[in-house]
Amino acid sequence: MDWCTSLMAHHPDITAEATRKTNSGCMINYTATSSKTTGEPESGNTQIDIILNKVVVYSGRFSDPEYSFSGSFPAPKGAVEGDSVAVTAYSAAEWDNGGAS
Repeated sequence: MDWCTSLMAHHPDITAEATRKTNSGCMINYTATSSKTTGEPESGNTQIDIILNKVVVYSGRFSDPEYSFSGSFPAPKGAVEGDSVAVTAYSAAEWDNGGAS
């Protein structure tokens, strides 16, 4: 069944963690990484959106040599310790092999 292979093709992976910042609330630190970091086709993408609770908060790219990027942004206003937020990565552009996002 080839459809399983195509579903598992290229995609962004993301890890995120909230950290407490003195007097200015929490920050969310993230790292987005291509599912392929070898430099072969399907490694690169010119627009990876970082999304917090369905809102794009940053756009970056996967490119040589690491096919990864990191950053941070403030937690939503009013968020308190123990709250949950959704942080996702979305490939908004085609992959470097011409594959759909």
